[in-house]
Formats: sequence, C-alpha cells, structure tokens
Amino acid sequence: MSNRVRLRWWNKVSTRRLLLVILFGGGLLRFLFWQFGATYFYGQGSIYTNGDSHSYVQSFLNLWYHGRYSFDLLEPMASFGRTPGYPFFVGLHFLVFGPNYFQPAVAVSQILLDTASIGLCFLIGRQLFPQLRGAALLAALLYACYPFAIVWVTILGTETLGIFVVLLWANQLLITRRNPRVLHFLGLGLIAALALLVRAYLGILLPISLLFIFLVPVEAAQLRFRRMLLVGAGFLALYSWWPVRNLVFHQQLILIKPATAGYPDMKDDMVGFLDWVHLWSNDNTYWLHELMEVQQADRFPAHVISTPADRQLLRTIIQQANTCGSSFYVRRHLRNDLQTTNCNAALKAGFDTLAARYRHRHPWRAALEVPLQNVGKSLFKHQLKREAELGFADRLTLALFGMRSLLLAFAAVGAWQQRHNRRMWPLLLFGIFQYVYICFFFRSLEMRYLLQADALSLIVTAAGICGLFQTVFSRSAPGADAPAASA
Repeated sequence: MSNRVRLRWWNKVSTRRLLLVILFGGGLLRFLFWQFGATYFYGQGSIYTNGDSHSYVQSFLNLWYHGRYSFDLLEPMASFGRTPGYPFFVGLHFLVFGPNYFQPAVAVSQILLDTASIGLCFLIGRQLFPQLRGAALLAALLYACYPFAIVWVTILGTETLGIFVVLLWANQLLITRRNPRVLHFLGLGLIAALALLVRAYLGILLPISLLFIFLVPVEAAQLRFRRMLLVGAGFLALYSWWPVRNLVFHQQLILIKPATAGYPDMKDDMVGFLDWVHLWSNDNTYWLHELMEVQQADRFPAHVISTPADRQLLRTIIQQANTCGSSFYVRRHLRNDLQTTNCNAALKAGFDTLAARYRHRHPWRAALEVPLQNVGKSLFKHQLKREAELGFADRLTLALFGMRSLLLAFAAVGAWQQRHNRRMWPLLLFGIFQYVYICFFFRSLEMRYLLQADALSLIVTAAGICGLFQTVFSRSAPGADAPAASA
C-alpha cells in the first residue's frame, strides 16, 4: 500500500472515529441534562412541560378519547390551533408507553433525534464544504455542544423536532443535487410538508426548495419543472390531508391555522392589544401587566399616548379590558367563564384606533423601531435583569449568549467566504427569512423561535472558522510568500 493511499485511508478512519466520539459525547450531554441539569434549569416537576405543552398533548388526547382533534373542546377554533405534526409525534409515544411514561419517552426520543441532528450537521457540512478540511466535523461538534438546543430536549414542544426536520430537509436538498432521483425529490416535498405541520412558519422550506431547483441547476427548463412538480407532489401527499380535514369535518377551508390559534386568551381583544403594543415595544408582557394590574393610562409612553383624546380612549380601553374583555379575563382568572357579555369588538376597535393614530404620527418608528430592537436582541442579547440582581446562573446565561453572538459573527464570515457556493444559498435564505419574519412581522421575539436558523448557521460558522484558519496558516507556512522560481 502506497503512502498516499495509506494516508487517505487513515484520514477516512480518523474522521469516522472522531464523528462517533462527537455523536457519543453529544448524546451523553443530552442524557446528562435530562437526568441532572433539567431539574436545576426548569425546576422540580417542570422538566417536561411548558406553556405550550398542554395544547400539543391535549389535541391528540381529545382525538383519541373523544374523536375530535382539538386542544379545547369548548373552543370551536381550537380544532385548528395546532397543526398535527407534533401532537401526533407525542400521541405515538402515548399509545406505546401509556399515560404514565409517555413524557419521559418523548424526552428519550428527542435526545435521540437531537443526537441524529449532530450527524446531519456533519453530512451537510461535508457536502457543502468538501474543500475545507475539518469543517464538517467542527459543524457536528458545535451543534453537539450547543446549549440552546440541548435545553429543549426534555420539553414537550416543537423545538427539537423542528431542528431535526430542518436539518433533514437541508441534507435532502443537497442529496437531490448529487443524486437527482425521483424518490429524492418526492422525499424533499414530504419533508417540507412535515416541517409545515410541525411548525407553521417552516412551510417556507417548500418555496426555498422550488427556487433552488429552478435557479441553481444547469439542466434544461423542462427537467427543472418536472423536478419541481415532484417536490410539489410529495408536499401535497402529506400536507393536503390537513386542509381537506378542515373542510370536510368543519366546513372551513383553513390552510394552516387561524390567527388566534383557538386560545381563549387570544381573542380579538388580545389580538388588538398585541398589534398596538408591537408598534412601539417588543415587551408585551410588561405592558399587559400595566394594563391589567396598574391600570393607569399615564404609565404608558408619552410619545404613544400624546394627546388628550388618546389618553381618554386608553382609559376607556383599560376599564373595558378589566371588566368585559374575555381574553383579559382568562389571563387574570385562568378560567373561561366571563359572566357578562364580552366587549371584544369594542376593545379591538379601540386598540386599532390607537394603532392608526400612532402610525400616522410616527410612521418610521411604527415600521422599524420594534423590528430593529428585535434584530439587536436576536443577535446580541445581553440583558436579563438589573445588574445588581444577577446571580451565577444569570451570568452564565449572559456568557452563553455572548458566545452565541460570536458564533453568529463567524457565520457571517463563513457566508462571505463561501458567497459563491450556490449550494449554501438555501441555508442562508432560510436563516434570513426566519430572522426577518420573527423580527419584522411576528414581532413577539423569543429566542427559541430562531433555533432552526441557529442550527443551520452553526454549519456556516464551522466554514468561517476553518476558512480563517486555513487562510492564516497558508500565509504563515514557510515559503508561502516566496517568489516563484524563474523558468
């Protein structure tokens, strides 16, 4: 065996061994977090559920026990509030492991899925950056140690499954370029549909897939359109059951989910409040407390309530919200038994009036202030509480967010270095969409909403780090800058 062949064989074996070590280490980290860290992080008795878990679980349980897919049988719109991807994932564990053990069973499955996501990061990195030695392994290592993904593996929520599905989609999209078979394009459509059914905004994966197939390949237009049709067919094969179900069983053509998602505390009165607040603040929790507990119009910002007419209207709104606003009642009393006729329509009209007046006075602030605050928070989150109140856990959290900002900076470097790598464009396009959608349109930013974009960005981060090291070491290598010998 020649030295060159032996070296190639050793490099291949070493890569496999290192990948297995990373996979084992990443899986062990997640297992240890489940066994020990989750109780410290979430509190005793809270390691499996958060505010969203009930609606996912109950959607399936009501279907199983009552024959109706809905997380609240008293709310008609709750039948559409949760797309079925994650509830059926939880429901499968309920059927197999029973009511007493399905929650830890889901945690184990999510640990395994998140460990598989480490492997997907490696596969994606290897296909995207074959010329960057170590980039694929570094991508796997970064995700294996990524704390913002690890902390969600025990929670009954869409975060872990959503990350896995997005990484699976990215890998499948790259496979269709390397091996363009019919089943691969159908599979790409199925994965895009699954992503939408897990988390609605992940439906963007379908148009990104179609755009990539249309723009990037060099094949004839007819072949490109055929492949796009195959992706569309795979997508419809899974997704179409949801709107068909809504139309057949509920006589409503709801393609994804209603704006209020069927929650009793998210009726028109609360929607109006949030639409108004999100024009000038990204902290709706604070201002909801002011409206419900303090109940003083003068506590709201002067540039928002700047005229006597606004102040009088807000006083009326505060009085109505705390007497006949059904969503506000549910949030205050944690039950849905308002005794009087609700005044949701009047509240919505009042909030809409305040919003229209604010847009008229401050069009640029209304359009950009909160989105730019969200962008700053999403990239450089640096504050949790007042400095005097920071404990060890808070300081550690801030340090981790600082690390995240550094990783995003390396991702920007990698994106610039690899800007001509067209296979990377779908990853960048998805990340840009997710940040723009959450920050500019959804406006109610929680860092967990960006986890899928973070996972893809870590792969680009690995390219940025390896690219910088490759550049630095190639320049510092002996003879790198020596003049070429004359002919």
